[in-house]
Amino acid sequence: MLRGLIVGLLLANALFWAWTQGWLTDVVGIDPQGEHEPHHLATQIDPDAIHLLAATGAAATAKPACLEAGPYTPAEIGRIEATVRGALPEGSWTLVRREKPGSWFIYMGRYTAPGAMQRKSEELKRLGVAFEELRFFPELEPGFSFGRYSRIEDAQEALKRLAAQRVRTARLVQLAPPLVTNAIRIPAAGPELQATAAGLKDQLAGKAFGACREGA
Repeated sequence: MLRGLIVGLLLANALFWAWTQGWLTDVVGIDPQGEHEPHHLATQIDPDAIHLLAATGAAATAKPACLEAGPYTPAEIGRIEATVRGALPEGSWTLVRREKPGSWFIYMGRYTAPGAMQRKSEELKRLGVAFEELRFFPELEPGFSFGRYSRIEDAQEALKRLAAQRVRTARLVQLAPPLVTNAIRIPAAGPELQATAAGLKDQLAGKAFGACREGA
């Protein structure tokens, strides 16, 4: 029995020694060098070979912003334009002109006498003329409206058609005049140009540069 134990120990020592030499790695599936630091260092990425790359393209440069100051009336824009021309680089900005159409409606009235509105309403119905009673215009009530128009030419043509239908006392009333405004726009302002534009705040009639109006 003692002899068998000695033989077993010798055999175990021989197998262990063979494993440490790497001869049994394919058999047992365990690398004897796997837990030693030199092996880890051999498989590491060389830290000296790692370099940080500088940002390029769009990531390196902030996207230019579209800036706009205004709106300004025709009376204001001359002075504002002179200020901007002296402060911003030539070609970096443009003058934007916007026109808002006026508003007119066809009106007939006022009918303040008792029963006058009722009689006129019945007359218009007999003539087959479309109308509505005027609302929200105390200075013109009671009266009738025959439509609103954003072009004076369209309103005048509609008035002629009413006259042809024997509605001869109707007239045009202007709700709002056409409006013209101007703005100063910087289509593509980089950081330096943005700083320059911000510095003009006190010279722009209280209308500092901000983000451009969309769709305009």
